[in-house]
Amino acid sequence: MSDDQQMLNEIVADLMKLIEKWEQAAENADRAAALAYRRAAADLRTYVTGDLPTDASNETAFQVVPMSEVEQMLTLVGVRPKRLFADKDRTFSAIFARLPAVPMEDRINKLTTLPGLQIIESGTLMETGEPFIDFGFTNEPS
Repeated sequence: MSDDQQMLNEIVADLMKLIEKWEQAAENADRAAALAYRRAAADLRTYVTGDLPTDASNETAFQVVPMSEVEQMLTLVGVRPKRLFADKDRTFSAIFARLPAVPMEDRINKLTTLPGLQIIESGTLMETGEPFIDFGFTNEPS
């Protein structure tokens, strides 16, 4: 093995260690930082491994849905978030009160009855302990 190849292998190994470090940091970070760590790790892994996407259409494209329509749909299925945010990427974040304790599975089951709704992530906000669900619509709700 040439010196150049050995140096390249060492750089790749170091980058893979960095990716693992970022993925571990994501487990212990608040929601926003965890998302940033995961995206950075995924981007770097793609770059290092050369697994570049061949078709941009593989990414989920969420539909534009007005906030008022989303609020109505959530009310219809019996999901009442404490706060609802619309994100720039056409997704929504629903933050729920800690009490009364409603199982996350119940909320997710109700949400998934809505046509075209896709759950992106759910969990508990590290900074407040409040449950959250991130979601988007893959096709226009009817």
